[in-house]
Amino acid sequence: MLKLIIRQANWGVLGSVFAFAIGFFVKTYVIREVGTIEWGKYATAHTFAMFSDTILSLGIPFVILKFFPGFMSNSREKASSLIQKILWLAIRISFVFLVLIYFISPYLDEYIYTEINTFSYLLLIASVHAPISIFMGIITSLFRSVFKIKEIILYGTFISVSIRAVLTFVVFQFTSDIMFFVAVEIFTQFLALILMYWVFHKNEMKLFGVRNLVDHKITKDVKAYGKRIYANSIVMFFSGQSLSFILGIMLPPEKMGVYSI
Repeated sequence: MLKLIIRQANWGVLGSVFAFAIGFFVKTYVIREVGTIEWGKYATAHTFAMFSDTILSLGIPFVILKFFPGFMSNSREKASSLIQKILWLAIRISFVFLVLIYFISPYLDEYIYTEINTFSYLLLIASVHAPISIFMGIITSLFRSVFKIKEIILYGTFISVSIRAVLTFVVFQFTSDIMFFVAVEIFTQFLALILMYWVFHKNEMKLFGVRNLVDHKITKDVKAYGKRIYANSIVMFFSGQSLSFILGIMLPPEKMGVYSI
């Protein structure tokens, strides 16, 4: 077990170094192509998407990490039932959020992000990050709960980061519009999500389409833990990211871009 933990930890370190190194050069290249004003708009929109992800996630990834391994060892049907309920909940939350942001983004542009002109469309597109991040958090937690860190790094980092880097350099040979960078990020995140879902569904456990599934209700201890960890995640977000969120509202795009850099 100790060797397994060390080996998985090494994969985590390697993935972090790889993602940082490639991400650093990609972002430097994009900033030079689009300028600090457009990068500031992107940074503000991305911070809003991450804030939305924190609010919408409901602490679900942490609930999976705590309870899924025990359910797997006792009853795979119970574990499958729990995950299917969580996935359907995430689908409903994501749908409501995207519909809501579609209608309120013009008002956020006019009354909240007053320092930025014509921001609503970028905010709407960047907000797609939030639902993808919710599902990525769920899938990542499933892999972590069965000690499959290598798969997370391979599909969620090496492949996705490499594809994003290549697509970014190709796309910005023809344009300098920050919207295309947002599109590349969403595409690569979605591709990694689909790939990881398929690998887990194939190798570990079916997540949808299970027959004769036991209708297992989510117990009070699961809900209580979820509420505690959800409150903690919100506090952690504001303690670490509140400054970026507030500056995104208060600063003009150029200064926000400089701050982000």
